[in-house]
Amino acid sequence: MKLEQLTAITPDPTAYRARLASARDAFFGRFGSDGEEPRFISAPGRSEICGNHTDHNGGKVIAASVCQDTLAVCRRRSDRTVRLFSEGFGELSLSLDELSPKQDEAFTSSSLIRGIAARLSETGHNIGGFDAYIHSTVEPGSGLSSSAAFEACIATVFDRLFNGGSIDPIFAAKVGQFAENAYFGKPCGLMDQVACTLGGFVSIDFADRDNPIVRPLPAFPFGEEYELCVINCRSSHHDLNAEYAAIPAEMKAAAAVCSWERLADGNESELIARLPQIREACGDRAALRAIHFYEENKRVEAMARAIETSDAKGFLTLVRESGQSSAAFLQNLTVPTRPESQSIPLATALCATFGEDVFARVHGGGFAGTALAFVKKEESVKKAFLACLNGVFGEGSCRFPGLRAVGACEVDARS
Repeated sequence: MKLEQLTAITPDPTAYRARLASARDAFFGRFGSDGEEPRFISAPGRSEICGNHTDHNGGKVIAASVCQDTLAVCRRRSDRTVRLFSEGFGELSLSLDELSPKQDEAFTSSSLIRGIAARLSETGHNIGGFDAYIHSTVEPGSGLSSSAAFEACIATVFDRLFNGGSIDPIFAAKVGQFAENAYFGKPCGLMDQVACTLGGFVSIDFADRDNPIVRPLPAFPFGEEYELCVINCRSSHHDLNAEYAAIPAEMKAAAAVCSWERLADGNESELIARLPQIREACGDRAALRAIHFYEENKRVEAMARAIETSDAKGFLTLVRESGQSSAAFLQNLTVPTRPESQSIPLATALCATFGEDVFARVHGGGFAGTALAFVKKEESVKKAFLACLNGVFGEGSCRFPGLRAVGACEVDARS
């Protein structure tokens, strides 16, 4: 990963420079000022633009990195101890002399650090101890993948401190995914990590499990007219594991009727030919979710072309169509047993009242959490939009994170 100028990672270098100075002071206050000068690592959060619930069945997605980031001030140690203080979360310490998974570290930051170090070590990369102060603007529950941003940040710390910036961003993403799956204890795809390590707009095809095809896309060409907004619908993901797990399970059950392991192993026409058997074996919802998978893949391909040809109308129409498919076919906007809680459909319905000024869809896993919208930058539109959405979901519900062109990197604080 590279050394980047401040202008590459933030629209406000002056404010970011002040943040770096504050973080540096906090690092010295925690770990002392003796030794070599600390270095600055930044890893962005990410937004899912299209490809809702397709990755787990070998499908296609488009994701983008955002300006909100996880910032690490770090310095090498002479031993193999990692000491890390994360603002708002406290301090941890672990030894890299022991790299095997620890059951009592599951679902902790320590497990991610240990897992990243283990994977790097077993693939021939250098690891070592370091001190780090972490300040993140990628808030947990924000829908911008705070976990992937943290993983990308730690992988980049190891890269810049001990490997001379030689680690490929895609490999770093796979290292983060490995740590989250095998050490943290949470199954996940690769979309979030790739968006955080590579940066910019990326199209990812997961048909090949081991080597997904990652294609960088041009910078967002519609930024003069529309701005990305993430709407926090103030609903909790708590106790929704069964709903999330049912989506890949039902898609794979439909695939199994066709003698495939995943939907990516077949095609839509064959699936439709087997719909009577799928309905009997799996039910109608599984059939609808399978159809969503294939149609969403087509939208990803069309959206990539729209970005490459600067087709704003085509891009925005596909954003809206993706959301409509998630609502009607994927059915991940609400929990059937909780009819009183429908915050994501409410958010997208409110967005629809703005006509061609706002284009919205569910953001990420669904059922609760966040929605995504592209909002026209006209002052009157933005003012009315914020008054409406914040009025319903609470002040501060709408965040405009900004799109970032570069992924995880070392920051040149002097730039």
